[in-house]
Amino acid sequence: MRKPSAILMLTLALMFAAISAPRYKAFAEEIGAFKDTAGHWAESEIREAVKAGYVSGYEDGTFKPERSVLRLEYLVMLVKLMQYPVAPAANAGAWYDSYVDTAKDLNLVPEGMPAEAWKERLTRSEMLRMAYGLTYPEEASPAESDINEWARAESLLNGGEGGVSGLEQTATRAQTVVFLERLRKLRSG
Repeated sequence: MRKPSAILMLTLALMFAAISAPRYKAFAEEIGAFKDTAGHWAESEIREAVKAGYVSGYEDGTFKPERSVLRLEYLVMLVKLMQYPVAPAANAGAWYDSYVDTAKDLNLVPEGMPAEAWKERLTRSEMLRMAYGLTYPEEASPAESDINEWARAESLLNGGEGGVSGLEQTATRAQTVVFLERLRKLRSG
């Protein structure tokens, strides 16, 4: 009797991985556990965010908590978190166009923001500004100091002495989820 060839074994292993990856992803998202979040400082918030349905992991069963967040990704998370109705996009384009249209309707984004700007990394300052706009929609152009004071007073972001630091730093997926979980709890009373 012949032994299985290495090529056959490799083929079977790849087929198993391809079949099981989506199942693992679905299971990981169901319980909010990912290969790369066990013991992570934001593990519990990531679980809660996944259960709340406004963030998800990747096909390979990871969450990538230290990966930078794009403005577009944050916008989608924020709109989903706040459960705003998302109408189909006016122009059939990218999958995210309906979220951008919703954000524009809510005055969360500056007028005339070019499409390519949505694919840039999100700063912590931008994260705060958009969330502040949802919380206080009547304020057309709030001062940065008002936004920072709000974030400090509500403990939405950790910061340095008497304020919020690192605002020009790029936000990671973990930082974004922790911020949004704090915002969700604040809004729910």
